[in-house]
Amino acid sequence: MDSKYDDCSNVSNKQRSGRQRRNLETNMVVWLVVNGNNMHNEFRETINFHEIFDDINECIDYVTHCQSEKIFFILSESVYDAIVPVIHNLAQIHAIYILAENKTLEYPVEQYAKVRGIYNTVHNVHEAIAQEVAVFAGIKDFTISCMPASSSDSISLSNRLEASFMYFQLLIDVLLSINVGNAKQDMINKCRQQYDGNEVQLKTIDDFEKSYTFNTAIQWYTSDTFIYRILNKALRVQDIDTLFKIRFFIKDLHLQLEKLYENDEKKQSGTLVVYRGQLLAADEFEKIRQNIGGFLSINSFMSTTDDRNLALIYSGYGLQRPSNESILFEMTVDQEKCQRPFHHIRALSNFVNENEILFSMGMVCRIQSIEEIAGVWHIRLTSNDENDEDLRKLRLHIRQELYDTTDMTPFGQLLSKMGEYDKLVQFYLLMLAEISDDNEKLIMFHSHLGATYNDLRRYEEALIHLKKVTELEAQENSMSCAETFANIGIVYHSMENYPEAMTYMLKAQDIVENHCPQYEAKLSIMYNNIGTVFCQMNDLSNAYLYYEKSLAIKKKILPLNHPSFASTCNNLAEISFKRGDYEDALRQFLEVLDIDLRTLPPYHISLANTYHNIGFTQMEQKNYAQALENITKALDIAKKSNHPDMHEYQKLIDTIASEMIIK
Repeated sequence: MDSKYDDCSNVSNKQRSGRQRRNLETNMVVWLVVNGNNMHNEFRETINFHEIFDDINECIDYVTHCQSEKIFFILSESVYDAIVPVIHNLAQIHAIYILAENKTLEYPVEQYAKVRGIYNTVHNVHEAIAQEVAVFAGIKDFTISCMPASSSDSISLSNRLEASFMYFQLLIDVLLSINVGNAKQDMINKCRQQYDGNEVQLKTIDDFEKSYTFNTAIQWYTSDTFIYRILNKALRVQDIDTLFKIRFFIKDLHLQLEKLYENDEKKQSGTLVVYRGQLLAADEFEKIRQNIGGFLSINSFMSTTDDRNLALIYSGYGLQRPSNESILFEMTVDQEKCQRPFHHIRALSNFVNENEILFSMGMVCRIQSIEEIAGVWHIRLTSNDENDEDLRKLRLHIRQELYDTTDMTPFGQLLSKMGEYDKLVQFYLLMLAEISDDNEKLIMFHSHLGATYNDLRRYEEALIHLKKVTELEAQENSMSCAETFANIGIVYHSMENYPEAMTYMLKAQDIVENHCPQYEAKLSIMYNNIGTVFCQMNDLSNAYLYYEKSLAIKKKILPLNHPSFASTCNNLAEISFKRGDYEDALRQFLEVLDIDLRTLPPYHISLANTYHNIGFTQMEQKNYAQALENITKALDIAKKSNHPDMHEYQKLIDTIASEMIIK
């Protein structure tokens, strides 16, 4: 059972089955090799990234974890029965191609619709894949998030829908505001590694390096080249590392559209109606259908046309059901008040016949209506301007909840609230690389990294960053110095080095009490955490004393429904547990659960910890049925992020099951 700190978060990183190469594009080829077949170089002209396997189990494990790719799968006839039934219904499997010396193999076409056919040469397989890729090339990546219309009273970033919706809005602010630095060369170097051996793409990269300028961003974006494919994949999967490397291009493309929008003498008052045909995954479409009247955020640059019939062609006319739905977006735009720049780019585009109108990323629209006509869903949108009252309330609340520190941390705070801790580490490391000469921000990001690594159970890395902060601190008895000592104490506590933890925490307490007494909220947190260390050292009297001191300050300065009360209630419950008063412990843990359910996203790891504590207490009461129910809930949450505590939860479930059998 774990005590709770007032400021905690957890994360884990999921890795694929031993193959660490990253695909920067969406499409990839997976080939299950039998009898010495080899991948031909001609495939890389169509799809750059490929993986070759000779072991069925390793292959299945790999494709199962490739959840952000579109896989074109090639296999030999001899392994058809072993692998097609297993992989066919995976969303990431786009098409399957069977390589056989003859075409005698029979398969149920209706059951295995993704099987494109049987081919007797590798060249024939490549031709089929090239044709399929060409068909879908015009259907551009389209990344969205939805949010229902909300009253101001119900807005909260603890609601995962709302947090996810605002995530991209803040990401745009970060990408457009930070310095470009060496991003262009970093991206070019990364692309050369990705396309090593692909002579066609390497030549394009060379051309890009030599000829690219700010004024050619639109031209490059509308070309079917590496820069377009990498950008849209990174936006779709929210790849922070790649987005930061490609930020120079994102910034140029946005600013070029902004300049064209502002200087457009032909821009008219009134409204403009544009269209976009699109295949959407069935689950993505369902999000839109469930939010009529709410908001749709378009999390990529958006290509549209004023030619309705042309847009319909790209909808697919319902032929990709049930996995994909055909969509025709019809968007009405107030040309003078649109909150994102746009421009008719026919004169700049490589596709002059499409009469393309390109919008910058982050458009927010109101979902007005949805209607199915001849197999195509017609979705009517209106672009929202700053006068939209619901959107204004949401943005105001975001500012109040996130923008209470320096201008570089709101995005990090949002990631933390969403439980996106892997992205949080990426963000902080990238920020450190950008601000090597800013001492104040170096301190801030080293501190955040130390706290996050502690939650990741990567304690040595946490100590490296936090002790770096002590070297950078200019004032010995400042509040910042006290917080650093307190955070080092937390890490030593996590490492079960309680004497060192107490040493650092008492240093922090001394600084605040004697030099910074005005920081009552910070002192309350420190009292709570010192109590936690005393509790672990089995000094329950001192633990209870410090928890009570923490609670007294919270009652003085916080509203009674504040989520911070959960940590202290949890820790008082643990003292009751250690004293053997399981009934009182359970009562207090249930109070913690009530607070957590109102203030945390449904899969936050702190909620798992609370379910675990409730279940563990019920185990001691020999109430095994309810204990099993609550620890199973903890396990389900931990599995969502592959959190290491899931192994402990599984062991407890096995123990409970054994006790129930014996009983």
